[in-house]
Amino acid sequence: SMLRKLSDGRLQALKVLLFGMGVGLFVTLLNEQWNLVNRTYLSENALQPTIATPNFSVDDLKYAQQLTEQYHQKISSLKEPELLQEVTIDWTCSQLHRTALPYSLHNFSLPLYDDYRVHGTNIVALLRAPKTSGREAIVLMTRSFAHHAGLETAFPNSISSAAMSIALVRSLQSAKWMSKDVLLVITDHRFGDSSASKWLEDYHAADFEKQGLNLGMLRSGRIRAGLVLDFYASSFDQLVLSPFGANGKLPNLDLINAINSVSSYQERQRPTLIDTSDSLCLWFFTHLNGWFNHDYITTFFFMLKQALGYPSGDHSHFRYYNIDALTLRVNSRHLNNPGSFQSLGRIVEGTVRSISNLMEHFHQSFYFYVLPNTYQYVSIGNYMIPFALMLIPIALEVLKALLNHKLRTIHITLGFFR
Repeated sequence: SMLRKLSDGRLQALKVLLFGMGVGLFVTLLNEQWNLVNRTYLSENALQPTIATPNFSVDDLKYAQQLTEQYHQKISSLKEPELLQEVTIDWTCSQLHRTALPYSLHNFSLPLYDDYRVHGTNIVALLRAPKTSGREAIVLMTRSFAHHAGLETAFPNSISSAAMSIALVRSLQSAKWMSKDVLLVITDHRFGDSSASKWLEDYHAADFEKQGLNLGMLRSGRIRAGLVLDFYASSFDQLVLSPFGANGKLPNLDLINAINSVSSYQERQRPTLIDTSDSLCLWFFTHLNGWFNHDYITTFFFMLKQALGYPSGDHSHFRYYNIDALTLRVNSRHLNNPGSFQSLGRIVEGTVRSISNLMEHFHQSFYFYVLPNTYQYVSIGNYMIPFALMLIPIALEVLKALLNHKLRTIHITLGFFR
């Protein structure tokens, strides 16, 4: 009995030591003297994100503002709320028709309970790249105008992500550099990310002709990347990158690096990973800001979001089809400075141009990484060592429980035969 207590005490001390070493190494990961944090770089030379100046103009920004205002004027006189979705679809299609963009409706249904199903509608517009065969595409996705219905009174002079998306595709109509089609997908806001999931499922259905699934839905070629816009604001202080997918999946680091390069070097705006609309993120930075460095808090938050496995946007469904995508949001204090959204339009345009330069799938950079900020990263080779040290105590505890169970089983068996 004394020996068992002594061995249990030593095992407990070993577990505490190993866990402490793991935590200590995690803390030293961000120490510049250890050189474990690397500066981000573009592994794919073809991206060339800052080789040209984006053309998204003030007129394009005003067009986005006008679309947002006209939509709110349209629904302000609506007396029957149940007609909101129908009116929104008709009005959005009319705006796409004015821009001379071919569009189609993607009708889908989702099971609710038993045999009852709900029906929704996505809007898909297609901008064909000049002088190409349409075998590759980039997706620009956003939720419908109705997603922000009723916010005009609280946040006047704002721009919705749907209006910005239409303005962006409209500005790209004159682009001669495009080597990939651009698919604009405006999803049904009523069903959240399920609308995006259903569109991707039907888009990639190999036997859609046999099943009769949305034969009129516009299609292009293989989707190389996706950008999801999700905001409603009159101005913004920082561009937010939300890369977290389901079960902690992340996009290729080169996609984040391309957006960071366009934003930082062309528009002089450093993007962030901190989304102030996320309650968990807000709690982290409210309670830990005085105790830890900003990069430490961002790193812990990044790892926690991955561990929880909850997606941070509609882009998460792209990863199921091996498509790199992320969601772009904004941190806004509503300072009534809408000119900053021109920079946002130029950042998205520059990113689309960068992805359009790709000649193959994203593959040269990391898929497993931790970001303390948008311009530095910790690779899997560095963070797995402290992570393994923190997991060893758990493995020892499991091994101890298994051995005790086996010994107990042996004693019971021997007692039976006696």
